[in-house]
Parts: sequence; structure tokens; C-alpha cells
Amino acid sequence: MSYHIFLVGENNFDICIKRGVYGGIHPTDSAKSKQITSEIIASFSGIRVGDFVFFYVKNKGIYGLWKVTHEPFYDTTPIWSDKNQIYPYRICFVPTVRKFSKPIAMNDVLDLRDKGKIWTFDLGPITKKSHNPITSSEGKELIRLLLRNNTIFVKPDEIVQPYSHSVNQPLPLNFEHDKGRLRYEGYLNAWFMSSFAQGKLKELIGDYGDFLNFVPTSFNKVMDIFLTHITTIDSVDILHKFTCMELKTGIVSEDFAEISGEPLAPDGMKVDSEGNVYVTGKGGIWVLNPEGRRLGIITVPELPANLCWGDREWKTLYITARTSIYRVHLNIAGIPVS
Repeated sequence: MSYHIFLVGENNFDICIKRGVYGGIHPTDSAKSKQITSEIIASFSGIRVGDFVFFYVKNKGIYGLWKVTHEPFYDTTPIWSDKNQIYPYRICFVPTVRKFSKPIAMNDVLDLRDKGKIWTFDLGPITKKSHNPITSSEGKELIRLLLRNNTIFVKPDEIVQPYSHSVNQPLPLNFEHDKGRLRYEGYLNAWFMSSFAQGKLKELIGDYGDFLNFVPTSFNKVMDIFLTHITTIDSVDILHKFTCMELKTGIVSEDFAEISGEPLAPDGMKVDSEGNVYVTGKGGIWVLNPEGRRLGIITVPELPANLCWGDREWKTLYITARTSIYRVHLNIAGIPVS
């Protein structure tokens, strides 16, 4: 299961825990409102039933612990007292484990950041989007601090007035485009996050554990999507690989999703000195120009797995397959390996 931190004011927090519902903001007061809305929806799209929930209450700290009971949905029914905001992107939840009356102070969170134990939580993005997914290891660190602060077991409170929404309306995804180019990248992100939440795309990405979006970095950039890959050896989970995804809303003019009725399932990828992309997949090596247009396919006798440039002028493409290694001489040089 995944872990999430939600931003909420003190008054609205009381309503949230009494009714077992939380709502994400719907921005309307800036020139980038539509873009931010798409990113908020993308953030909520990765939430699953059973995920764990923390609340960062302004000027108080981080409270826990709750568990999601309903998939994210869209609802405009008034719940909170804010007249300028309806918080329509919502989840329902119930308390779990025990009651943690004393929150985690932000100084403790910052101390964990200094030690490298928490790195995806950032007050800047959560202030703008009200939701911050974190890794499983970070979630466990927060639970450890809650247990430290609340040493006596207290049974969790029940939801006083459980919220029941009459219309089960999914999150609104807007794939509006301009001549094939999506207007807002956030909705592409939402599609990926929803797919990961359903356990899809493993044939493309491989098995994955955590999947987060809009992850801050130390060099003032944001990773669009970040995934962890875990291998279990002798009942011990070992984190052995990360995947970082950079999304773009460019146009691919040809459908390379299928060839001979089978999915492309790309694996290895290389780029030549003119910016053309070489991708292994069903049928051979697909060659795409920098705009995404297919230039052709280099066929090989069996399913290719990976490729690399070689020889003195870097104009030879070496291709590994299931049982053999193939070599193709090309007119365009690849990018040398430094």
C-alpha cells in the first residue's frame, strides 16, 4: 500500500476526521488554474483503497493514521465552511491502528530530511496542491515517530458522521488537445498514475512498488513520475532500482502501438547523432525521428532485447536478442559512449 500526506487547515481537519472525507482544492484564482487542476487530479489518480493517510495540519504538525476506503471521486456537495472553495476531488477514509493524539512536529520531519530518511515531502508543492504522496519507507518513518509520541494504546475514534456521496462520479480527465497535442500535461500524468494504481503497465515498466508523481529534487526540478522496484530475497525486501519518467505532450504522428497484431513493448533504446531514436520491440528495431514520426524498422530474425553503438566511427549498431547478437552498419553515427 502507498502513503499520502494531505494539507488541511485546523477547522477543516475537524470536519474531515468527523465525517471521514477529504477534498482537494479546485484552483480558480490564477492564470495557471487549469494546469494546476490537471496536476491535482493527477495526484489523486494514484490513490488506492487501502492506502495510508496522514494529515499535515498548518501550524500543528502531522497527524495519523487513517486508511482509504473509497477510490478518489468528484463531488461538489458542500461540506466545509470555506465559501470560496468546495474541495471537489475527494477520498473517504477510516482511522486505523490506534489513536495518535500527539502529532509529529515539523522539526522532527526536517530532522529526518537532514538524515536522508525523508526526501519526497516538500512544503512548497503541498501548499499549492494539498496532496503529497511519499514512499513506503518514509511512511514507516512517520509511523515510528507517531508511536514514539503516543506510547499508550488508545482505541481509534469512530467516524461520527460518515460521509455518504450519492453520485459515484470519477475524477474528471480532460484530454482536450490542439492538433493532437494535449493542452495540459497533468492529464497524461493522471492516466499513468491511474494505470499504476490498477497494477497495469508491468509488461512495459516491470514489477514496481511505490509510484509517486511530482517528486521534488535537490536541483529545483520535479520528477513527473518516480517508481521503485523491489526484489524479495529470503523474505527480505531489497530496493534495487528506480525508474524516473519525464512526460511530454508532443505528437506521435503514427500509431506504433501495434505491429502484426502484437504490442510494441519497447525495451532497449538508443539515440543517434541526428536525434533519431532506436527502440527495440516486436518486429525489430523501430527508428523514430525527433518529432516521433516512424522512419522505418530494422528487422532481425528474432525478438531483440537491447542495442548499442560500436566500432571506430560509431556507425555500427549491435543488437542483442534471445540467442544471438546481430550487427548492422548504418550511415548515421550513434552518440559515442564517453
